[in-house]
Amino acid sequence: MIIPKAIKHFYEVQETNLNLISTRLRETLFPYCEKCGHAYKQRTKSLESLFEKLESGRYKSITDIDDLVASTIIVATLNLEDKVLDYLGSVFIIDNVRKRNSTKKSPEAFRFDSTRVICKLKNFQESDETIYSIPFEIQILTSFEHAWQVTTHSLTYKSNEVDWKLLRLSAQLRASIEQLDMLVSSFSDIRVNVKESEWIDITIKRKIFEFVKNMSKQGKIAEEHLPKDLSRFSDNVHSLLNETIKGGTINDLNCVDTILKKLEGILSEEIIPKSLSLQQYFCIFLVKQNLIRRVKSSYNYLLTQEMLDIYPELGTDLKSMKRIAIK
Repeated sequence: MIIPKAIKHFYEVQETNLNLISTRLRETLFPYCEKCGHAYKQRTKSLESLFEKLESGRYKSITDIDDLVASTIIVATLNLEDKVLDYLGSVFIIDNVRKRNSTKKSPEAFRFDSTRVICKLKNFQESDETIYSIPFEIQILTSFEHAWQVTTHSLTYKSNEVDWKLLRLSAQLRASIEQLDMLVSSFSDIRVNVKESEWIDITIKRKIFEFVKNMSKQGKIAEEHLPKDLSRFSDNVHSLLNETIKGGTINDLNCVDTILKKLEGILSEEIIPKSLSLQQYFCIFLVKQNLIRRVKSSYNYLLTQEMLDIYPELGTDLKSMKRIAIK
């Protein structure tokens, strides 16, 4: 590619500053994204990309290009975007926010239109260094938008061919992405319109979920014993019951009700030891009630020293069962 000397010189002069800005961005945004569970990517525009952008005819000056350094923060849902914007405002100087759907477009058009934030580094020491005057771009995409962009960018925007069909497919995919983001953002509201089918596993998991919530409200399960994720706990207890309960697969609601009723009575009389998790206590309860079947299954027991200290018989009762190795 033939690139004019003046543009090469501009880029070479700016390159060191661009690298410094890139480093500052990564040091600031990557830990934030890791903490919040967002994905993060970053790039510095190449000389060739800079030249191609200038040749588009959209810029009055080379200094008008504000994405020589660009980052992308990828959030799970649109509902998280405002929190990201608040954070960006606290760590950078925001020159401009081009929010999604702020550009005019026909209702039939489906194209890239995600939030872009033009920022500059904060100059806390009031230095006259050039890096504080160079703008950079931060895009905020949803996971679906990022997947669409990565998948279609090289096929359409930077393709070696011009094909109406490729552009058409890209727009159709974009329409699907917009619909998916809308569905995810409105998950709780939309679910009321979903007709529910009966499924025994879900019914049992819900019983376990509600049991723990009720026992917690009554003070029979201390807050410190509540799992981080109660839905995951319900899944795990269901697996424990399904794989180990006498009689085989749990598909009898009366059986589950009997087990939970018996456990409720025990929780009314004794306190769960602080050294045990709620599921470990549940496992000991099943063994004490002689509900564990003595045949090998695919289930692996998490048998810890804390469990053996409180109930030494576990070593014998679960001797023939598979255990998770923790040493």
